[in-house]
Amino acid sequence: GHIQLVNVVQGFGGRGRLVRHLPKPNLSFKKDTPCRGILRSWVSSRVARCSGFVVGVPLNSNVRNHKDTLPVSTLLNRFGDYLLEKALASECKQAGLVSASAQLSFGNVEYLRSKNGAEHSSEAIVLLHGAAADKTSWARFAKHLNRKFPLVIPDLPGHGKSIADINLNYSINAQAERLKELLSTLGIKRVHLIGNSMGGTIAIHLASTSPNLVASLVLIDAAGFEASPSWLRQHVAHTGINPMIELRDASDYKTMMRIGMETPPYIPGIILSALA
Repeated sequence: GHIQLVNVVQGFGGRGRLVRHLPKPNLSFKKDTPCRGILRSWVSSRVARCSGFVVGVPLNSNVRNHKDTLPVSTLLNRFGDYLLEKALASECKQAGLVSASAQLSFGNVEYLRSKNGAEHSSEAIVLLHGAAADKTSWARFAKHLNRKFPLVIPDLPGHGKSIADINLNYSINAQAERLKELLSTLGIKRVHLIGNSMGGTIAIHLASTSPNLVASLVLIDAAGFEASPSWLRQHVAHTGINPMIELRDASDYKTMMRIGMETPPYIPGIILSALA
């Protein structure tokens, strides 16, 4: 009943990268022992240079400038980012998806596509995410789709790794036009659209304005249709705060999940902090 800690930290993408791997720790601990505390005590006793800063201070350190010392909490946050990135990459791999990008008139758009070569097909299944989400939110869903047609899953502009420019118009009409440009660039002439939330509204608009382009339409909790103002809309009107978008910490992220999900999944604290 012990877990061996092996090469806990190998490097972090995005915010910084370790220029030297940390030594393999010689630690073992029971499963009910808090991993965070052990990771904290282990990292605190070693030095890793990350983007020009010293992470932690070794017991026999000769580091002179402690102003450049990053707190262990920062390292833990980066470790959470690293774990999240690896988990999402694993989900995409299991779904048979690879990353790609397209340079369009308004900027770069990142997207996931099937390994079987969506760029060579004139018909595809296109999945559109909701507001404040990104293409990876479809990875687990995509794994179960029949692959008669290749998949194309874009980061809509303003989301994920696609262009985010405050000067762009992010209205539904504008986003639909940008999607049409992406499809044209990829040589796709017919699409089977699956849209969630904001993505569903964009899909509806595209089906309405370009019926020859849309072969079929699937809507999952599409935005834009209300018989009466929802609880969330009333809450935002009363407080001026949208708990689905304004996330500052892990607690806010948990609130967002409770509102948006019937049964929120368990997410480890270190991953929850990275998501927030």
